[in-house]
Amino acid sequence: MIVQNDHFDPEFVDCREHNPNGIALLCGSCHHEKTKGLITNDDVKKAADDPAALRDGFSHHHQRMSGPLTVRIGELTAIEPRSIIQVLMVNLLEVKPPRAEGEPYTVSAKFFDTTGRPILSIKNNLVRVNADNWDVAQVKNRITIRRASGDIALELQFNPPSEVVVNQLKLWYRGFRLEHQPNQETVIEYRGQRFELGAVEFVRPQAAIVAGLSEFTLGVNAESITLRSLRVNPA
Repeated sequence: MIVQNDHFDPEFVDCREHNPNGIALLCGSCHHEKTKGLITNDDVKKAADDPAALRDGFSHHHQRMSGPLTVRIGELTAIEPRSIIQVLMVNLLEVKPPRAEGEPYTVSAKFFDTTGRPILSIKNNLVRVNADNWDVAQVKNRITIRRASGDIALELQFNPPSEVVVNQLKLWYRGFRLEHQPNQETVIEYRGQRFELGAVEFVRPQAAIVAGLSEFTLGVNAESITLRSLRVNPA
């Protein structure tokens, strides 16, 4: 959980209304310590007056994944990939295998909205959500980021131990645009071309989607590729 509500004035057991002046957003770890009496109400009030997430520019939590990992973006499926999206030599979504026996698989990512503004990043399973997003909601294992009412920039779902799912995405990065909406094909626009992908599966690719200086490639060094449909038109 990225943030949890804590009633500190009065305590939740005593409150008769949800007064925002007496509620603070705490990370799960701090909320647990508050519940156990290890953090006082005064500590919470001071934190509410100077929120760390606003001061630092993000909130965060550590996502546990054990793998081998499967990553899905709509109907695009990458089984045990290394890189899922690479644009101009920058990995926007990638997976790294364990460095040693018993250690986890790690996911790293950089998500940008349609203006190119960063909205969420992951570094070795540490999820950081930018504080200046219009709205961020987490329900169970699903994070949803909105740019405005009804405008979802990213819906990201973690299904431990081994699956990461991008249910919705509007991504723009250095001329590369990728959009996926529910029940629609995944659309990629790059270098004046528009690619509309139906169901596609890559098994152990070095990279699933690569946008280079002059080329666009799918399924680099994959053991196998299953592609239902692909349409290419001018953007």
